[in-house]
Amino acid sequence: MTEILSSFGYTNDASSTPTAQWKDLQLALDYTHITLQSIFSVLLSRTARRSGLPFIMRDKILQALSSFGYTNDASSTPTAQLRDLLRQCIISNNHYTDAVLEHMDDIMNEEVELIASQAGAPVPSSYHDKIFLYRGSITTLKVDAIVNAANASGTGCFQPNHVCIDNIIHTQSGPRLRVACQKAMQQRGPLEPGAGCFMTPSFHLPHCNHVVHVTGPCLPPSSVPTTVQKQHLYKSYTDVLDCIAASRLKSVSFCCLSTGLFNYPSDLAAHVALTAVKQWLLEHDDHALEQIVFTVFTDKDQACYLAALSVVFGPTTEQGAVAKIKDEQQAAQGSSSSATVFSKEAIVAGKWIQNADCLVICAGAGMSWKPASFNEGVYADPKQFKFRYPFMLKYGYKSCYDTMGLAFDDGVSEEFKWGFWVQHYWNMRYEFAPNEGYRQLVKLIDQRDYFVLTSNVDGCFVRTKGFEASNIYTPQGDIASYQCCTPCSKESVFDSYPLFVELRGKLMENGGLTPGSAPTCPKCGGKVFMNLRMDRAFIHKQEYEQSNRDFETFVETAIENKRRVVVVEIGAGFNTPTVTRYPSECLIRRVVQMNGMDGGKLIRINPGGQGESQVPHDIPGLGVERGWDFLMDIGEVVEALKRGAKVEQVTVDPVSAAPNQAMPDYRDLLRRLRM
Repeated sequence: MTEILSSFGYTNDASSTPTAQWKDLQLALDYTHITLQSIFSVLLSRTARRSGLPFIMRDKILQALSSFGYTNDASSTPTAQLRDLLRQCIISNNHYTDAVLEHMDDIMNEEVELIASQAGAPVPSSYHDKIFLYRGSITTLKVDAIVNAANASGTGCFQPNHVCIDNIIHTQSGPRLRVACQKAMQQRGPLEPGAGCFMTPSFHLPHCNHVVHVTGPCLPPSSVPTTVQKQHLYKSYTDVLDCIAASRLKSVSFCCLSTGLFNYPSDLAAHVALTAVKQWLLEHDDHALEQIVFTVFTDKDQACYLAALSVVFGPTTEQGAVAKIKDEQQAAQGSSSSATVFSKEAIVAGKWIQNADCLVICAGAGMSWKPASFNEGVYADPKQFKFRYPFMLKYGYKSCYDTMGLAFDDGVSEEFKWGFWVQHYWNMRYEFAPNEGYRQLVKLIDQRDYFVLTSNVDGCFVRTKGFEASNIYTPQGDIASYQCCTPCSKESVFDSYPLFVELRGKLMENGGLTPGSAPTCPKCGGKVFMNLRMDRAFIHKQEYEQSNRDFETFVETAIENKRRVVVVEIGAGFNTPTVTRYPSECLIRRVVQMNGMDGGKLIRINPGGQGESQVPHDIPGLGVERGWDFLMDIGEVVEALKRGAKVEQVTVDPVSAAPNQAMPDYRDLLRRLRM
């Protein structure tokens, strides 16, 4: 081991250093491929010696070290060791003088030039169209951007010789990367899992121009990822791709996010990574990106990615031919692969959807729920409400549920009310992105006919690629419109987007609008509010009327043509049951009455207690006490069925409740919503 380390210029007394620590150091040196020590071994070669380059570099290194208080006699210290000491000073500090930055620019420019002269950028292996796999150092690749697995601070690792990729990238990029990260982090909150990413220049990396910094979930050792952690990892990849595409870049290389020191199992992480990238590519223009490289370093990670690539993207041409022959042989022999293991509820739901001719998506407030790390749970979480709207605390409001009565609070001025409404409704309708559950619903719909009935007013369905506005009915209204509170006419409904843009420009530091800026009705000058079903003043505008009738036509046509209908209901509790929950039940009752028990199914997904996941026992249904993350489990079953995988036959004990004998026909419920 000491002989290996000495080849990198390691000359310290290691008599008391544990062997395990030596291995870590070897791994760190090995990982970077062209380490600082090996760079100087080349600099001290005969070619470099004739140019006088090492002596110039040594002087600059000593000048930089002096800025950190280094005053030792360095006459007998090898240049490589001085450079390593400087690297440790840079990594362990978070403030650099202009002189240090300038010295480091000179030093690292020479090093980059040397690297380029010794070897070109490595070429990753093409696997599937735009997907590439490379084993080696991510810092050496020729791509538009590389991805850094950052920590929550977003400013790099401060531990010298640490083997994390964050440390490696900051070491190779130089101190200006940390300065850029510090400036970026001042403009945003902590870089927590699932909370987005940011991009900086790459500074002194030899072949790429940008670094995207993102944080994946960190797990306890030997633990199994939770659903939320899986969602956070998935979002880490899609956030990066969104950032790359928005910046009009064409190629990116990912490191293995959340594995290694973050303890996410490598095989599971590879599957999440590839699934996220595949889905993103399907949802975006074919020319959005040209090359996506997955960079691995260990044998284990490489094996995990090769296995996951075959599952997610399918085999390569040669592998596909072999797989086809094996499938044909198995079919001839009457054999089958072993059954894939899923939960009983997921199997039942997946088979129902796979056999369905059309789907009805019924969504309540639970469909738009997000984990706390997004800081978007402002309705129920006082901490997240305070994070977004701290100016409301002085009026006694601690959550958005509290603000339901804000319109009737005489102690708050109209300008201040609208200051809050503009910020909150802008966030809900235009700023806060739909969660992954919406995209999963699009995948479940696939090529089937569908219709959406939702009490949500945040527009998440229409904002999710794959859903058509003509197939969505929002009986409670939509934040995208505002109306006269009187109302002065049935046509007094207006587009809220230009209003929000105007009013956001009039926000003051205290959270309110400038005096006299509260909006009024363009027709009569009276008070206005969002076009939401709050009382009898709600305007059920023509678009809602048409969607209501289209929904009824959709269901009745399916019944007439004896098509199998599955209702997937998510997060619809007892807050507004006549808008979502009861129509779901009544719709399936009518389908069953007309076409028998196999004609319709209800999948009710709700994490709430007190019977919110129960299905009346007179209709065929499945109650699952889970959140929208259960959609991912269903999706995995559906994909397995598509591949022809053997999925065991199961039955599930129903989570049932007594039927409501007084429940009307679903069509009557729809007609009441038109009033």
